[in-house]
Amino acid sequence: MLATVPRPALAPEPALSSSPEVGLSAAALAALSQFMVESQALEEMAAAYAAADELAAAEAKGDKPWSMEAFPEQWGMSQFWNDEETARRLARECVAQANGGTIVLISSPSVFLMLKKMAVPNPLLLLEYDTRFAVFPEFRAYDYARPLAHLPDVQAAVVLVDPPYVNDECFSKTAETARALAGPDTKFIACSGWVVRECVAQTLGARMANFRPGHAGGLATPFRAYVNYESKNPAFQYDPDPEDGDNDGTAFAGAGGVGVDA
Repeated sequence: MLATVPRPALAPEPALSSSPEVGLSAAALAALSQFMVESQALEEMAAAYAAADELAAAEAKGDKPWSMEAFPEQWGMSQFWNDEETARRLARECVAQANGGTIVLISSPSVFLMLKKMAVPNPLLLLEYDTRFAVFPEFRAYDYARPLAHLPDVQAAVVLVDPPYVNDECFSKTAETARALAGPDTKFIACSGWVVRECVAQTLGARMANFRPGHAGGLATPFRAYVNYESKNPAFQYDPDPEDGDNDGTAFAGAGGVGVDA
């Protein structure tokens, strides 16, 4: 008779302990958040460049939908496009003062596209930091921090400047570019804040006009137009009382040409 060999007792299985939750460190979470922000920015930029490419293709076919909608504002570049009426009035004043000569737009793509839309006969030149506008042959890369770098050899009849930042440093450097492209009879039109009025006078010899530029998205900063010549257009004649009420920005948001017919 075979003896039954006792089997060793099995050790009890250890109880499954709940694993601690796996979490990301604060540094990893911050990196992930930054990655998502940058990814979204890249997607928006890719969409913007695709829109610009479509615009260029439409131009090549002769179908020209000149619109700033193809170039969404990039807040990181301090871009605040003019509203349609402001761009139209500024474009008309440029043409009226140029007498067929070259019109240079510095950091003012809104007015540039309006001039293209109007099919003016004047030679045009756009100096702009945003390379999306390189789809236009009139584009020249420009950085106000290097005001005299790679400037074209032209003598403008009219130079319109709309610097990206409302401070004396930015305006002074942009004005240096404008003067380098000017001849003895060049007309200057400037769009900038009320707070830089003294800098505008010192650098371009321009005085505040009646016209108040507006922006498509609205802008609380008091904006004014400045000119260095006497215009027949009431909107661009000198403001007889430039200090009156201009420190209140509430009346300026999106209000191209407030109270003035152009």
